[in-house]
Amino acid sequence: MKVFVNHSVLAMVSGAALLGALAWPNCAVADDEALPLFLTASMSLEHDSNFSRTPKANSETVRSAGLSAGLNKAHGRQNYTLFGQLTKNQYNRYGDLLDNDGKSVNAMFTTEIASNWKAAVGYRFNENLNAIQDNSNSADQRVIRNIRRYRDVNGELRYGLAGRFTVVGTLDRNSLSYSAQRGQNAEQHSSGFRVQYNPSDLLSFGLGPRWVETDYPNRVRNRTVRDRNLDFTTNWRVTGISLLTGRVSLGTTRNSDEPGTSDAVTGALGWVYTPRGQVTYSVNWSRATDTDRLQEISSGGRFPEVLGSVVEDRITDTLAFGARYNASAKVAVGANYRYVRFDVSRARSNAALNTTSNRSSESNSQAISLDVSYQPIRSVGLGCNWQRYKQTPDQLRLEYKGYSTGCNASFTID
Repeated sequence: MKVFVNHSVLAMVSGAALLGALAWPNCAVADDEALPLFLTASMSLEHDSNFSRTPKANSETVRSAGLSAGLNKAHGRQNYTLFGQLTKNQYNRYGDLLDNDGKSVNAMFTTEIASNWKAAVGYRFNENLNAIQDNSNSADQRVIRNIRRYRDVNGELRYGLAGRFTVVGTLDRNSLSYSAQRGQNAEQHSSGFRVQYNPSDLLSFGLGPRWVETDYPNRVRNRTVRDRNLDFTTNWRVTGISLLTGRVSLGTTRNSDEPGTSDAVTGALGWVYTPRGQVTYSVNWSRATDTDRLQEISSGGRFPEVLGSVVEDRITDTLAFGARYNASAKVAVGANYRYVRFDVSRARSNAALNTTSNRSSESNSQAISLDVSYQPIRSVGLGCNWQRYKQTPDQLRLEYKGYSTGCNASFTID
């Protein structure tokens, strides 16, 4: 679930001047989620050479101004985390149609109970302009005002905090709606449990079932999709400089109006490697069915990570590489590459799928990006980035390519 506007891009000169004028002499800035209490103002400017994501490119320049606040407070055996953000997005070319206000709220409460129990409850809300490339496979209907709203409530109960075995139960209920694509509106609830084996503090293995049911109230056929999954998970801190996390799921999907079922192997794998204090490398892979919006609450109490969030019945494979170099306490440089493969051959129930089309049932997108950040004082952050991207066509996606550039500025009080 992403806000369409990339907020890690270039700030307007006037915005930077304003933020500089607001500078607070004794403010500290850090990762927002690590601050006990903070308030951040930000401004950004981005130019996209193919904003419309169509074969014939239409460029756009987007200005954004945001205000975010939050807290991360521990009190005894409880921890309270709250984050909220408001963003005003303005468009030079499509302003009358697309100007919008983005909203985001994340909240989590965790508590330890007795000597061996831990509970967590989370809430998440996002409202923003849907990604242009996900609006329609028709070039005439790409640039439309399509507001996307996502709500999620989730909970986790864990027994066994220090022993070799841990039992974890999870519940999740979420909804996804679109102002211009009501046929894709969905309500989903899931439940599951797993048994986790912890041979050491640095290594754990988990195994357990998970059930997911997704309802599409505006569909004519196959309004209900049911998934049964068996999850294998692992977390392994190989050394102090290397961390490996993984999940493999064996899943079976049944559509309410289809006689048979479809099987899939999905999952995710992540590796973070920091051979030196200044350089960090990362590799992430995921394979997801689009009805299975798996979310997990980590033992560290961070917000849920969404592994799959699109709503057509297809398989999506993602591979991403990243590297970040902290040249000094003030300057950092990053590089990233992302490859996504879409397989729409499973989309039997999607009315938008044109089975007579000459296009392939598979496509891919690629993106490469570079970014640099500069923190002249602890309360002020500046950054710029560049990205080049391309998409091949399939029965649901248009072919396009382009690039984007931008910068941002932020000022934090904590």
